[in-house]
Amino acid sequence: MSELLRFENFSLTFKTLYGEVRALRNVSFSINTDEIVALVGETGCGKTVTGLSIVGLLPENARTSGKIFFKGTEVTPNTAKRMRGKEVAIIFQDPTSSLNPLYKIEQQLMDVLKNKQNVSQRELKSKVLELLKQVQLFDTDRVSRAYPHELSGGMRQRVMIAMALACEPSLLIADEPTTALDVTVQRQILYLIWELKQKKGFSVLFITHDLGIVSQLADRVIVMYAGSVVEMAPKRELFLNTMHPYTLGLLSCVLDPRRRKLPKPIPGSLPSLEQLTAGCAFYDRCGEALSMCQNHTPELIEVRPGHYVSCHRWREKCG
Repeated sequence: MSELLRFENFSLTFKTLYGEVRALRNVSFSINTDEIVALVGETGCGKTVTGLSIVGLLPENARTSGKIFFKGTEVTPNTAKRMRGKEVAIIFQDPTSSLNPLYKIEQQLMDVLKNKQNVSQRELKSKVLELLKQVQLFDTDRVSRAYPHELSGGMRQRVMIAMALACEPSLLIADEPTTALDVTVQRQILYLIWELKQKKGFSVLFITHDLGIVSQLADRVIVMYAGSVVEMAPKRELFLNTMHPYTLGLLSCVLDPRRRKLPKPIPGSLPSLEQLTAGCAFYDRCGEALSMCQNHTPELIEVRPGHYVSCHRWREKCG
């Protein structure tokens, strides 16, 4: 596998009336071709803005430093605009707000194909029906003539996947695409993304807070906390040799009926991103913190092949 995407010490700050919000801090990771990478963390930890940074969908008050590379080329506002919808596609978590309620599904898919792929007018109709079949919406005539409100949540999300894949991207960013769906439909959507990835060979950045989903879908896992990467490893390695206390806390929140134990929440809440100081951001919530953790920010270190962790206590956990 070759490298598709790389973040190099990327930081993102929002300037607001109340001060600077440090949304991302020195984020470094990569995504290879033909792999699924899960980006995991609580709400507000920086997952979504990481995905939006790739395609340049950031507000005017955003300030960035560091670099993002896609296929070896640095991502700038101009290159991000050209990539968006062609090389890189996004599925958002709420298909209702992503689809235009005033237009039929057929028209919305046609607009994407005309703008991004220059498909001729004669081919548009058949291409739309083919896309709907790819995402297992087999009643293609009815679905294509329907308005978004006439479809179920799962069907709308399938339409969003079809729209994202219309231009055959190299990277699909899936931002919690199953959050608003019931459990059975969640599983169908997850399997559909996995199956399409196997057939078409694109890579996936899967943004989620659900480690149960991660265990089924991902090849590698990146754990974020307060805008920083705190642990990163292949999926099996991360689950068997968890090293960061925050990752352990996330795992303890997962309900496992076989253990007959209730989930144990992580105490406290995320720190304010406007008031982050030196030291580990997880210090106030960590049950394993040392005195040095309060004032010295741990570096992200490779402690095993492919396994990175940002914690002062990594040596004793490796032993």
